[in-house]
Amino acid sequence: MEALWLLVVFSLGIEQAQLVTVNRDSQGLTSVPTDIDTGVTILYLRSNSIKEIKQTDFNWKYPHLESINLGKNNIAVVEDGSFNGTALRTIYATNNSMTQFPDYCAISGTVEVISVAGNRINAISAHRIACLTALQWLYLNSNPI
Repeated sequence: MEALWLLVVFSLGIEQAQLVTVNRDSQGLTSVPTDIDTGVTILYLRSNSIKEIKQTDFNWKYPHLESINLGKNNIAVVEDGSFNGTALRTIYATNNSMTQFPDYCAISGTVEVISVAGNRINAISAHRIACLTALQWLYLNSNPI
C-alpha cells in the first residue's frame, strides 16, 4: 500500500521541491495534533487511535495540504465540511470504523483519489458522490455495501 500511496502522490504532479511532509504515524494520537506545520503538503497520521475528524482539525489551517493518510485509526465520524480551505487531492482513510461515506463536497473541485476501503460503510448518498467533480478513483473495497 505504501508504494501505491507514493505512486499516487507523484502521479498527481506534486513536485518534490514543494513537498512539506509531516509524519505522525504510530504515535498513539487520539485526535489530530494542533502543532502541524501550516505549510504541510503531505500528512501521515496512520496507525493512531483517532476516533473523529472535526471541522476544526483542518478547516482553513493547511492551504497547501494535498495528500492525507488517516489509515488504521478508529475513525468513526468525519464531520461534514471538515477539509474546507485545503487543496486535498488524495485522501486515504482505510481500515477505520466509518459506517457512512464522509461528505467531501467541501473539496469537490480538488479531490481526485479517495480510499475508504476496509471500513463499515453500508450505504452511500448519491449527493456525496455527485458533488465530487474532480474524482478519478474511489476505493470502497472491504465494506459491507
